[in-house]
Amino acid sequence: MTERKKLSGSKAIITGGAQGIGEAIAKTFALEGAWVAIADLSLEEGGRVVSEIERDGGTAWAIQADVTQFSDVSKMVEEVLSRWEVIDILVNNAGGLTDFLP
Repeated sequence: MTERKKLSGSKAIITGGAQGIGEAIAKTFALEGAWVAIADLSLEEGGRVVSEIERDGGTAWAIQADVTQFSDVSKMVEEVLSRWEVIDILVNNAGGLTDFLP
C-alpha cells in the first residue's frame, strides 16, 4: 500500500523560494506532493531550486516576481491560476528591510 503524501496535489506559491527558508519550504512541500511555484527576484536561482525539486521527483516552476510591486504580484497570481487553475497554499516568505524612520 502506498502512503499518501500530506500535500499531494496541492498547488503552492512560495515567495522568496529561491534561497534560505523559502527554498527549504519549497523543497519540503514538493517532497510532500505539492506542486510548487517558486516566486523570487532571481529567476536563475528559482530555476536552480526547480531543477533540484524535479530531480527528486517533484513538480515545480520558477516565476520572477518582486513582491513589493503590485504588478508583479498580480502577474504571478495570474500565471499560477492560468497554469493550475487554483492556489491552495501561499507562503509569503519574501522579505526585505525598509527604513521607515526619517
